[in-house]
Amino acid sequence: MNLQIDAGNSFLKWRVLDGSKVVCRGRESTSAQQLMSDVDVWSEIQAVAISSVASEQVDGRLRDLFRVKLPDIEPVFASSEAFYGAVTNGYDNPRQLGVDRWLAIIASYSLCRESCFVVDCGSAITIDVVDGEGRHQGGYILPGLELMKQGLSSGTKKVEFESIELDSVQYGVNTTECVNGGAYFALLSVFEGLHARMKKEQIKRVIVTGGDGARVSGLLDFVEYHPDLVFEGLSLVTKGVK
Repeated sequence: MNLQIDAGNSFLKWRVLDGSKVVCRGRESTSAQQLMSDVDVWSEIQAVAISSVASEQVDGRLRDLFRVKLPDIEPVFASSEAFYGAVTNGYDNPRQLGVDRWLAIIASYSLCRESCFVVDCGSAITIDVVDGEGRHQGGYILPGLELMKQGLSSGTKKVEFESIELDSVQYGVNTTECVNGGAYFALLSVFEGLHARMKKEQIKRVIVTGGDGARVSGLLDFVEYHPDLVFEGLSLVTKGVK
């Protein structure tokens, strides 16, 4: 069995594969006192592959965990490269592209083999564009829903609200509704902008991943939601690695 880990800024996601079948998975805060406590198949794991944009402290905790649980296995940390197959990295310095973005780009192009926007709606919202030949053209980084609200809270003195999931663009009638609805409206506006760019630039697909991506994908018929995009990219780049 293979263990895959996607360590983000706020959350750590993991899944265990038996061949191509997912046998178990989990999601937890990167600040959890004990990481991956729900994994109960340690003795059957033969390889570990990791995508991490988390802190060095989190990476260190993972290494310490594997020294105890999997002392004979060296975990493979994926990294951004200049190219993978037909996919080329558009960054001036390819290593500076977040590895989660790189893996999502690889998985998306492998999936569709045509031009696409790749959108990851996590702590940050990242948008990358890939042309029909697999060339990464660059992208954008925006604050995610929670960061939008945190920025408003820390940057103002009298805007007091509760952070809730409010999937509505109705006008708010109290501050909590205004702030949460405003953040959701901003997220939808990002996708409306992408829809306009699709038509103008003849981009064929919009492929979305990340926790908040599920909140908008059901409302937008031009969006395809793939929750395991980073994992799928990780499977591709570590195929055959032990």
